[in-house]
Amino acid sequence: MSKVLTFIAGLLLAIIAKAQPVAGDSATSKRERDYLFRHELTHARVLSAWAATNLVVGGTAMFFSQGEAHQFHHMNAAWGSINLLVGGSMWYKVRHPKLPFSSQSVAQKSTQFKRLLLINVGLDLAYLATGLLLHQQASGENQAVFHGFGKSIMLQGGALLTLDVTSLLLLTSHQKRFRNHLLH
Repeated sequence: MSKVLTFIAGLLLAIIAKAQPVAGDSATSKRERDYLFRHELTHARVLSAWAATNLVVGGTAMFFSQGEAHQFHHMNAAWGSINLLVGGSMWYKVRHPKLPFSSQSVAQKSTQFKRLLLINVGLDLAYLATGLLLHQQASGENQAVFHGFGKSIMLQGGALLTLDVTSLLLLTSHQKRFRNHLLH
């Protein structure tokens, strides 16, 4: 699981690193809009790739497994379908913005995205706790279901937490550099 989380964080870092602004450029607002666009689009792409992987691998593996493994893959496929809808929706909204281009709208959108990431981090932690609780409460004839679902929910929570925290840290770091650039 740690390899998967490291891969997601590395992928997000590598893609977003290309989007850093160039100091001294007179088109600051355009650069900020472009950075935010690339950042949100990258977030949506990584989420969608994670979702598609879970949907395909989980959906396939559940037909070739039994017991706890079957439940694990089943839950991963379910998460994949939901995350694919979320990632696809985000991708569409980023590609078809409703706000006109302005410094104020870019700042507003950046603040909204940061707020969304903070909410997501809270949800991700709740997923981890829920998965752990399911796994620990497993007993009786439904033990395989609770173990499989619990492990899957912990995996999903950990992967989404990695994505959201990485994205949040990159966005916050960029916002600080941008503010410093404006002050100097």
